[in-house]
Amino acid sequence: MTQPSLKTKLKKLNEIFPKLGIACPKLSIEENLDVVNQLQPVFMQFRPKLLSDLIYLDEHIIQTKTVLSLHQPTIRFNKTTGHFLEKDNLLNILSYKTKHAFDLITLHPIWNNADVILDKQNKWQKNNIAITVLHELAALTVAAIRTKKIIAFENLRYRSLLHPFQLRLGSMPAHLITIYDQVAKMAAQYLKQNVQTIKKHIGYTLDVGHAMGSDDRLTNSYPLKKWFKMLRSNIKLLHLHDVQCLMPIKSKMKTDHLALGSGLINWSELFDLKQTYCPNAWMILELKTIDAIEQSIDYLLKIF
Repeated sequence: MTQPSLKTKLKKLNEIFPKLGIACPKLSIEENLDVVNQLQPVFMQFRPKLLSDLIYLDEHIIQTKTVLSLHQPTIRFNKTTGHFLEKDNLLNILSYKTKHAFDLITLHPIWNNADVILDKQNKWQKNNIAITVLHELAALTVAAIRTKKIIAFENLRYRSLLHPFQLRLGSMPAHLITIYDQVAKMAAQYLKQNVQTIKKHIGYTLDVGHAMGSDDRLTNSYPLKKWFKMLRSNIKLLHLHDVQCLMPIKSKMKTDHLALGSGLINWSELFDLKQTYCPNAWMILELKTIDAIEQSIDYLLKIF
């Protein structure tokens, strides 16, 4: 008997989960373009590093019903001033008016010591670096809003391998809530709009592997249910991948972005949480290879 194609399997899975798409961040822009044109998933996320990458995607994507999304290059800061590195490149991508609607933008700012930005009550610090970081995040958000996009701030792992004893910005639900509130207030000042209006354009990308596979102390304090309960309907997108073990402090072993069903996450429970707290959120299988995506689809079709 002929085995069903990946496209057929994905369509069958979408009958169960109509808002489930895919992402292959390790593939090139050209390879990802082939994936979206051949599989035509309901949702797909891309990572253009340069404006030229986005223009190439926009020109070569076949007209499709796929909801298209961007994951911006990791935002890194000048540690002395708080200014973004490669800010102009990020602004160019966010400001570009595409033919296809890339409506949802995932951002995760990398700041390895959250204490510089937030105090112990997770309120925004008033030092020069923290204020500059806030202005920089607000500037990117304003650029996205002006092109009618939604910004979704993504959670990060608890600790960096380079800075194992520092709490990273975005590694706790309270961090994301503070970023959401403060960036909305600053963007509202820039655009001279109501804060609640701005908040309609901001939310969260919850990476369940990052939340689950960070560190046993953090995972015990913030199990997945707590992430969902605190972030709720402001979760715009879920990144789905499995983890095999909690990340050791100095380990370079890749224990996340694994096929679903090959690790610790209880996927039946996770989909129940999603339905309870953020039923309208999109989801993507964020995996390194097409084989891992197919393995994950087979797993979900088996258990559901």
